[in-house]
Amino acid sequence: MKKLFDLLILKFIIRSKINLWLGRIIFKNTGGLVSNSIGTYIKRRDPSKAKKLGFHKKENPMVNSLKEKGFLMLNDIQNEKTITELAVLWDKYTHQLELPESGRLELSSADKAKDLEEFIPLLEKLITEDIQDFLESYFGSYSRIINYHLYRNRKPPHLSELDSYGATANWHTDGSTSESIKLFFMLSDVTENNGPMQAISIEDSRNVFIKNSFFFPDSKGETRKFINEEAHIFNFQGKAGSLYYALTNDALHRATIPKDGEHRDLLVFYITSSSKKRPVNQQLKEANYREIYGLQRLFIN
Repeated sequence: MKKLFDLLILKFIIRSKINLWLGRIIFKNTGGLVSNSIGTYIKRRDPSKAKKLGFHKKENPMVNSLKEKGFLMLNDIQNEKTITELAVLWDKYTHQLELPESGRLELSSADKAKDLEEFIPLLEKLITEDIQDFLESYFGSYSRIINYHLYRNRKPPHLSELDSYGATANWHTDGSTSESIKLFFMLSDVTENNGPMQAISIEDSRNVFIKNSFFFPDSKGETRKFINEEAHIFNFQGKAGSLYYALTNDALHRATIPKDGEHRDLLVFYITSSSKKRPVNQQLKEANYREIYGLQRLFIN
């Protein structure tokens, strides 16, 4: 019954035309009025609650760059051994399965698969004290991992570019509650041949909506043409172990397609704020959500 109720909320409220239209008009993204409004409220609620419980914010100057631009890439690789072990484990897992028609092979914590138990010790090592401090500086509170997933993108054999990877090769923003952030680790070297993720700044993203140039799906190429001409596109390329933070609810982004015979392996942490401090291992074991779109976020700490 709960699952049916959640689906009805998603269809008739979160994804309703009026909710999405109001979100575009007011917040200049595709998250909708509900998810953006709740995210805005959470940005005030969790820091206030955390402060009352003894949280002390640590300032990090790079946080300002992330908030202004919408993404921040760090190529200072200090996790080579862990990334190598993780990449070997992930490669072994992928060779047991056939590539889906979408072109994306994925393993998500929301699926509660037993295969993930082998990954958790390595994932825990990646979330260092420095990363936790950065996240706390960004949120002004403690942070909480609510989902993580590993995926491999290849060129889909039977789909067009815009239909690939669940249509995420189109320029888009995510629909999660807007306080959330994503942290990406490259599990393999990523060059132009591997189909890197692309993004544009929050300012450029807002301009796309202001000029009424956002279309999804972008079947006529109008959004792509506007962005190519009017925005600066950043390609996330780097060595295995490179990491980047992205405000994917506000910054338009897309997946590009790897060349024939190439692939791109990524690990993604979907992270929100919390007034409660939890060990990383506990966060990983409790990361059973897929994506939080609206009212549900009010009851998660």
